[in-house]
Amino acid sequence: DKRFFEKFITVKGIGPRKALKALTVPVGEIASAIESRDSRFLVGLPEIGKRTAELLIAELAGKVAEFAMPTAERPSARPTVLPDLEEDAIATLMALGERRPDAERLLERAKSNNNNLTTTDALVREMLRLRTMR
Repeated sequence: DKRFFEKFITVKGIGPRKALKALTVPVGEIASAIESRDSRFLVGLPEIGKRTAELLIAELAGKVAEFAMPTAERPSARPTVLPDLEEDAIATLMALGERRPDAERLLERAKSNNNNLTTTDALVREMLRLRTMR
């Protein structure tokens, strides 16, 4: 992990603080995403935008293969299918400028706080309330 971190911070625009925030998933998954040039996965990491994801791929592809997970161990890249109610709530927050991974986290927090959210409107209201409490 330390060696991966040291390579990760060599990319322009990524310092130690940003790297620590971005490394919220196992290093093997991030390395696999870099090696397979999966910018969508990288954009889902905290502090990583589209430009930074492209820089990571351009500068580290081929250099982090030793950290990558074997194909059999990799989690499925297929996205989880959410009920329409939840998908609509996420889409609403994304329309308000929230990134999908952040909207999904807010959805999980809203569901764990209150199981009686039976409409998209109620779910979005709770997610917005939680967003202001960050």
